[in-house]
Order: sequence, then structure tokens, then C-alpha cells
Amino acid sequence: MRLAVIRSVWAMDTPGYGLSDSLDVAEPSAGDYAEALAETLHHADLTPTDLYGSHTGAKIALELAVRHPSRVRRLVLDGIGLYSADEQRDLLENYTPSLVPDAQGTHLQRYWHMQRDMHVYWPWYRASPETSMGRALPDARELHDQVVDFLLAGDHYWKGYKAAFRHDTATALAALTVPTLILASSRDPLRAHLARFAESTTITVAGPAPDDDPIDGPATRIRDFLEA
Repeated sequence: MRLAVIRSVWAMDTPGYGLSDSLDVAEPSAGDYAEALAETLHHADLTPTDLYGSHTGAKIALELAVRHPSRVRRLVLDGIGLYSADEQRDLLENYTPSLVPDAQGTHLQRYWHMQRDMHVYWPWYRASPETSMGRALPDARELHDQVVDFLLAGDHYWKGYKAAFRHDTATALAALTVPTLILASSRDPLRAHLARFAESTTITVAGPAPDDDPIDGPATRIRDFLEA
């Protein structure tokens, strides 16, 4: 919303999430999602464009910029993970448990607790004082709305997550040729990963200031980058 006052902003569902159809791929990669996005941008006549992606969306946006650099003017990667081999293995094994519906409806409770813990711990499945993000829980109504939205992806919800965790982010970053801003808000658990990225003639890394508002801080940095 902060950027919509200065330019047109299009917010697109990742295929298989929200109200969009899934890709016809058993285990899609970030590249599969990137090609679907490139096709959408082409048909909507939105290229070249400034491209923003957050978390899983950042991996998709990065992959699109590497594969189709002429379609991206400037790239913003918000909260992008750069995982070690051990972290990657742990996330792939534990982050996306089965949520296949059962006759007792216990999958609904699993959805609820998973969404709740995502607000409290990073990663969500390691609940301990050491992994706490120090956040207050959303109220029951907000959490309910998030769970309902999450349910739209069904028992295939894991596809986007695993595509992001499998992504070879370091290799993709090395291949970038478009101006890129990497940042994370002061509330993002992946802000600790900012120290893992190296700046270059293509890449700018912007860490949050200690007193940054989690919305206004990143929005200001993104606006300044896009207008440079």
C-alpha cells in the first residue's frame, strides 16, 4: 500500500495459492513458478517491470530475473533465505508436515497450530525460548482468517515452500545482471541472513535500522531504490 501511492502495484498469487490454479507439475521448482510468472507478465504487458518478492516469492522473483533479465528493470528481494546445507536439509524434512484431510478433522487443528507457531518461533516446528521471535500472537479472528486462507492451498500447500528451500540461491545471485536490493524488515526472522549476502555492482544489501517500523522502514528503502 505504501508503494501504491506512487505507482501501479500488481499483487499476484503464486500458482496453487489464493484462488489460483496449481501448476501441472508434481514437485515444481522456483524455476517453474518463475516461468509461470514470466508468462503472466507477458500477457498482461507488464514488462519490463520492477519486481518485488518476499520469502518464497523472493526466490521466484530472483529466478525470473536470472532467466529473463530483459523483463525486469529493478529487483527487490525481501526476506530471502540463504541457507547452509544443514539448514536446508532440516527445513525440507520438517517445515511441511502432512496436512492431508482425515475423517476426524485433525488436519484442521494441525493447520491452526502450525499457523499460530509461525507467528512465535523460527522455525515454527522448534518451539523453545531460543527460537522465540518475541512477538505477540494475533487475535483469534485474525488467526482464523489466516488459517482459512492457508486452507485454500489444500494438502499441496508444501509445494511452494519446498521449491523455495531447494532453490540454489547463491548460484542465482551470482548470475544476476539487473539492479537488485536485498532487505528484510526488523520483524523478519530472516533479517539475520542479511549478513550472508555480499554486495556487488548489481546487489545492494540494506539492513533494518534498530528503530525501523516493520512496514514504513522497508517501504522507504524500496521506494528510494526504485526511484534511483
